[in-house]
Amino acid sequence: MRNFIVGFTAGLATIPAVLFVLGLLGALPTRSTATPPAWETAFARHALHAAAAVHAPHLQNPVAPTDSTLYPTPPRFATHPPTLPDWQLFWIVKNGVRYSGMFAWDNEAADEKIWTVVTFLHHLDSLPPSVAAEWKAH
Repeated sequence: MRNFIVGFTAGLATIPAVLFVLGLLGALPTRSTATPPAWETAFARHALHAAAAVHAPHLQNPVAPTDSTLYPTPPRFATHPPTLPDWQLFWIVKNGVRYSGMFAWDNEAADEKIWTVVTFLHHLDSLPPSVAAEWKAH
């Protein structure tokens, strides 16, 4: 019985370890613009159709991309400014992060505009009081 428990535990520990190594090697796509695998697309399509059929059969698009319907919800930078380096913020804003509610802006804005957003995010905790109050109000 002891060997079974040790083998079972080792098998369970192997799965996250392999996923971690694959992530470090870049084998797992993290960009939100990455093409999802076929199984993921099929699962998402089935889940969306099932939810629409049960919960909102009268709506054309029952899952609108707003922050209240995204899971996990997008980060609230007004209350928790990012502390990442500028180059990393640029990559995140440009490419997005899958499964996090952070969309890619690669096709939406030029690099200069993305750098403007990064500069704004970098200085969020040092805004003038009137601008900070307006920013936190929305």
